[in-house]
Amino acid sequence: MILAPASRPSARRGPLWNRTCTTSDDDMTTVHIDQRGADVDIDGDRLVVRVDGERKGTLPLNLIERLVVSGMARVTTRLMVRLADKGIGLVLDRVGRTASATPLMATRADRALRLAQYDVLLNPVARLDFSRPLVREKIDGGLRLLADIETTAAGSSRDLAEARRRMAEAAALAADAAATPSLEVLRGREGAAARAFFAAFATVFAPALDFFGRNRRPPRDPVNVCLSLGYSLAYGEALRVAARHGFDPTLGVFHDIAADRDSLACDLVEPARPHIDRFVHQMFAEAHLRPEDFSGRGEAGCTMGKAGRRAFYRAFEERCAGPVRQTIDRVAGELASGLLYRFHDRPAARLLPPRDCGQPDVDAADKDGAGEAGA
Repeated sequence: MILAPASRPSARRGPLWNRTCTTSDDDMTTVHIDQRGADVDIDGDRLVVRVDGERKGTLPLNLIERLVVSGMARVTTRLMVRLADKGIGLVLDRVGRTASATPLMATRADRALRLAQYDVLLNPVARLDFSRPLVREKIDGGLRLLADIETTAAGSSRDLAEARRRMAEAAALAADAAATPSLEVLRGREGAAARAFFAAFATVFAPALDFFGRNRRPPRDPVNVCLSLGYSLAYGEALRVAARHGFDPTLGVFHDIAADRDSLACDLVEPARPHIDRFVHQMFAEAHLRPEDFSGRGEAGCTMGKAGRRAFYRAFEERCAGPVRQTIDRVAGELASGLLYRFHDRPAARLLPPRDCGQPDVDAADKDGAGEAGA
């Protein structure tokens, strides 16, 4: 299955090209390929999908903003290189594996922004200041979701009200510098709010879904499968946005450096998580996804079937992708502006030419002028 702009007649369709969903952007889209044995490649400036050597469909790369490949499809290295060159995000949905999806994204370097990241990384107080808004926005989003669910009487009103009380308390303490003097304490506040949220969130789903709280690696029930996949898609978007800004994606402010993790992308995803939680709740509450769309339970892991993935990706683009992307883009922009503003007066800023910090390069201008005079 591939999601492409419905108004684009230049994209030749075969069985793989299912145009049931578009993004809100008329020019760019998310493309989803879910076909066992498909080979995904390029031919010139077009994405090409073949099955058993037979060409099934093509689409111009300039129409694609992000590519999601599920299941047992194969992606060529030359396509991966071209996607990176064009800034197109790639997410590999590893169906049935311990991780729901793996985003891949090349990045460019902004020297001033990266030095600003390194400078903040060495300053615990500055990291705490940049982390507070991320945590507060995430908790506030969860509070709004539980309040909305409570008004529909979809769950236990008592459980939801108690969770909201505990989350509001954690949010207030997180915002209080005296009560939350370190990153470790802030993480404790965020963790307490998350535990309260998922304890209440679990009460609003049907018992047949076996959802009792957050779990992963592997997700052990249908709700956690959807949460993990949604968070992975948001993580892929965060990598794409980080690359566009020129961040070092491995260096976060709230999340510490860790092997095999892009900590900045994790930071950017935090405020967007409530959008995904809301979407997953709607998918089951409105029966777009049902228990029979999943197989397996418990420690061995749960897997979403092809029909479920089709429904999930279609609805994600229609309902959830826009708010998630807007949130991540806004948070990244605010973080970049804040980091650069702080860095402007830091000693390390002297390592860069003035123009990299937003000032005219007087020395370079003098050299250019001298050269012209001499000529």
